[in-house]
Amino acid sequence: MINKNLADKINDLTRRNIPFVFYYHPGQPEPRLAAQTSQNLLTASSCREIKDTSGFIAAPFISQKKTPLVLLRPDIYLTDMASMPALENSLPSYPHIGENHTELVQTERDDYIRTAAELIARIKQKEAEKVVFSRIIPAYLPPDYSPGIFVQRLKERMDNAFVYFLRLPGIGTWMGATPEILLTTQGNRWKTTSLAGTMPVVSPSAAIIWGSKEKREQEIVTEFIETKLRLFGIDNYEKTGPHTVHAGQVAHLKTDIEFAAVEDHEKQWRFIDALHPTPAVCGVPREKAMNCIARYERHEREYYSGFLGEWNLAGEVNLYVNLRCMKILGEKAALLVGGGITAASVPEKEWEETEQKAQTLLSLLRSCP
Repeated sequence: MINKNLADKINDLTRRNIPFVFYYHPGQPEPRLAAQTSQNLLTASSCREIKDTSGFIAAPFISQKKTPLVLLRPDIYLTDMASMPALENSLPSYPHIGENHTELVQTERDDYIRTAAELIARIKQKEAEKVVFSRIIPAYLPPDYSPGIFVQRLKERMDNAFVYFLRLPGIGTWMGATPEILLTTQGNRWKTTSLAGTMPVVSPSAAIIWGSKEKREQEIVTEFIETKLRLFGIDNYEKTGPHTVHAGQVAHLKTDIEFAAVEDHEKQWRFIDALHPTPAVCGVPREKAMNCIARYERHEREYYSGFLGEWNLAGEVNLYVNLRCMKILGEKAALLVGGGITAASVPEKEWEETEQKAQTLLSLLRSCP
């Protein structure tokens, strides 16, 4: 059920041009809001530079001068619906700041299929085992678009995802519903996930039959994470899965990995830096996959396939990979979607997978104010 008063508050914060994020943790009915009353965002090139700070982090796929790691340091931090309407009307307002606009380089179907075929050929020649190839889908926002209503509608559709609306003046405005955990804290336990392999959901009750391509794609991510854990001396971890999880109109294979919390702050940020980007959003081997992405993708990913979430905020670290997302560009939106290319990939099926991944956001854009 849409809370109109809450939507009005989110829309008001957007108009004021202050940095803020409104978000829901997976499966949690109560939203959270973190807002900063100044526009002075803390930027960095890696987690190392912000290890002793706290706030809400947004990290890009690749840290660059125009797309740095950003930390929103909230002056206001609300953790339940009841406190949202009490947001002060005396909050400051700022003029609009120019932002780095994603170039809406739309990849046509034939071009995508041709490039996917080239990547498959290179993978068969052992240049890499997996490469995640992404594209942009441009879309228009509805004339009466309301971010406050849209993000609540997205929560209704994707309750088991991390759903957010993030406004960073001078950098960008993003919205999404990601099903993938990078790293979260649960008491004295830490959790990460291996999420890969995609199949369309015909109906909620229909069984998903996973093929060898999808199973191997997911195994690659799991093996990568386990290797990183062992490099950090973490051998006593619990692994559950893989099991099927639904994310809108697609399903994925997911393995949950839990281990004792890393108390050494140096190890914490080093471990996060070692994990990102995982083979789920990049490929493997990482360097070779990155080279293929730089060669074949015609756009900058910016914060798509980066990560975002609470960074030592109220003592919690809850980071999610930024998938199923879009960047708001005036009256338009840039949806970014991708898929894992392996030797067993079929180019036409890879195109269909990206189409399916975009459907939740596209259907909302067509039906939601």
